[in-house]
Amino acid sequence: MTDTTTATVMDGSAQGATHEAEGQQTDQIPAEGQTQPDPDSDEQLQREADQQEQQSEAERLALLDMETEAEKAGTPLDTGVWGSTGHQVADAVMQTLQNSGLSTADAMDFLLDAAMSRDPSKVDQKALVAKIGNRRAKSVMEGLEAYSREMRPRDERISNEVYQHTNGPHALQRLIAQANETLPVAEVQGYILAMSKGGSTAQRAVESLQAKVSGKATPLDRQVHVQQYAAAAPAPQTNAAEGITAKAYVAALEAMNAPGSRLSFEARDRREAELHEARRIGRANGI
Repeated sequence: MTDTTTATVMDGSAQGATHEAEGQQTDQIPAEGQTQPDPDSDEQLQREADQQEQQSEAERLALLDMETEAEKAGTPLDTGVWGSTGHQVADAVMQTLQNSGLSTADAMDFLLDAAMSRDPSKVDQKALVAKIGNRRAKSVMEGLEAYSREMRPRDERISNEVYQHTNGPHALQRLIAQANETLPVAEVQGYILAMSKGGSTAQRAVESLQAKVSGKATPLDRQVHVQQYAAAAPAPQTNAAEGITAKAYVAALEAMNAPGSRLSFEARDRREAELHEARRIGRANGI
């Protein structure tokens, strides 16, 4: 190959490389009228879309907060559909849910676990607001919290009362477990509901369930019955003949009904009667 030929080939290669580079540069230059993507613009569009979605949700909730026809009419709770707890605040909560148009199934999904455990924090409040609106959700949560506060001390007293008849909590758990193995669920739930009423109703329910499960009522362990779960023995009253002052009477009542009290309903009634009598004697003696 001559130098001239070599030079020609090299010149042609150089020209080809030049044309290729120019082509690459041309590819990188946007065509006329074409714009480059703008990240700031995309973010702005997303923000606007989010704001529009929030505005739409706010408008939906505002409409949801408007009174329904049932609310305007003050429609009472349909106990045939919703039942009744026998508790004014809890029934008012159910009335709110009913008149909002919520189904009983949805109401149970939202509130049953929280109501039964006396723990309002278990409610998915965001989902509740989305379903029935801010106004009703606030009313429902306030009612649930008030109901739970009131029921916790009562639950503890009734539990202690039931433990008196079952030989303590572990024996009660065993009894329920055995009942679940042999009896229909609805029947076991009926016994548990009766136990939750306390007093002689609870005692009859326990004895009946024990008889169903084992054929006879379980003898009570008197140490558990008397020392652990019954009322504490009253302190000796050196001035019983004189009675007690009004201040001492009020202080004793408050202590007896304070949260965490382990007195059963029956023991509490007896103690209250003793205090009434002591105060009566106190008034008669001028103290």
